[in-house]
Amino acid sequence: MKIRFKPFLVIVIPMLLLGCTDDRLFEGIHYIENKTWDTNEKIPFEFEVKDTNAVYDMLVNIRISGYYPYSNLFMQVYITDPNGHLTKKLVEYTLAEASGKWVGKGLGDLYDYRLPSPDLNELRIFSIPGKYTVELRQVMRVEKLEGVMGVGIRVVKKS
Repeated sequence: MKIRFKPFLVIVIPMLLLGCTDDRLFEGIHYIENKTWDTNEKIPFEFEVKDTNAVYDMLVNIRISGYYPYSNLFMQVYITDPNGHLTKKLVEYTLAEASGKWVGKGLGDLYDYRLPSPDLNELRIFSIPGKYTVELRQVMRVEKLEGVMGVGIRVVKKS
């Protein structure tokens, strides 16, 4: 059996393979037990930065159920650098429109969000090589926030 390649495929396949670069430095998710995030629970993520000349974007991943009772989510983000210096920022994420329609990607009763945050702009440059710790804590006006199935972060090299 003789296999013949069309010129189109010989050009397109290498372009697709080369074009699929992943500039992800880190991605992690923590699943919330019983879909209830206690305000006292800080969720930690650790990653190492080697390239201090690069600029990185940090996105927050959130998975909620359709019965999440609010249209937004306030979180405190704590970032500890390799020298132990702590930076903290309060961030707000909008999860639903004013009409109540969820803005995340949904399937059935689950909604996923990958959200950039303008509030974290000054934290995008990791200037010291080494291990960083990012901790997320919900700071809504309830102690036990129901409907949150998971939270995480994604750190990517900005292109």
